Amino acid sequence: MFRTKPTKKELEILEKAEAVVRRRIAIENKIKQWTTSLEELQNSCLHYHSFYENKGSTGHWDRDDSFWRNYECLDCGKIWTTDQSSKQDKKYPHSVRGQKHGDEWQEYKW
Repeated sequence: MFRTKPTKKELEILEKAEAVVRRRIAIENKIKQWTTSLEELQNSCLHYHSFYENKGSTGHWDRDDSFWRNYECLDCGKIWTTDQSSKQDKKYPHSVRGQKHGDEWQEYKW
């Protein structure tokens, strides 16, 4: 890194940079731990207070229609997408069909 013996100032800079790297690595490790904990919580949640919104695309010229559901659980914060099927109704029985307006969910009204 240095062509000659580093000066005192260069050594101070190097020490400060190494301290920043160590702190960054420690923070990244904590983020990984908390992310894993959050994923475990979301996977065990029964999504009692969750909403879904049906979405779809007619495919237009290629007639490749697709239909899906966007879900969000207000308890654990999980957001996910599935296909629109009765199988999903059984898998997420507590979910309510809704519409999202900004950050707020409202139950779907015909």
